[in-house]
Amino acid sequence: MAVVVSFIAVLVSTFVFVYNRRMSRRDLLLDSHERQLLPENQHGRRVVFQMRETGDLPDALSAEDFRSANHALASMNMLGFLCCRRYVSMRDAIALWGQTVVRVVDAAEKTGFLALRDSQQEGTPVWPYLREFALIARARSHLYLNPLRVKGFRRRPRFQVQAHIPPVSDEE
Repeated sequence: MAVVVSFIAVLVSTFVFVYNRRMSRRDLLLDSHERQLLPENQHGRRVVFQMRETGDLPDALSAEDFRSANHALASMNMLGFLCCRRYVSMRDAIALWGQTVVRVVDAAEKTGFLALRDSQQEGTPVWPYLREFALIARARSHLYLNPLRVKGFRRRPRFQVQAHIPPVSDEE
């Protein structure tokens, strides 16, 4: 009898461990997603995109715009760190942010922002996890951009709302 109770306890403990780990990973991804949506990060990404469109160099940025762009890229580096270390699901992160990360990294490379930051930091390149995440996202984005291929996506809604549209009469 004691063996059966011990076996059940091990099963319950294993289930609780797996469930809590899954919920922790989900919460970490949601928290990272919310951080990417902060106005300061959005402004920083917009600054990088505007630099690419106008052809401006990073040296021409105001101190505030430079700080915002730097902060946005550092924040995306943290998302890349979480993915590369498998703290969050790479598949889910690419589905949410892959296309944006690729566009931002491409824009930062074309404008020279990454080269400037690399020259300011001697030795290793700055934001290695951002660059790695962008490479993986670029290679795998075709798998995740279609929402029908994302795990857990419902093809049909549970409830179908049918609106009643009255017929149009010509008499009015």
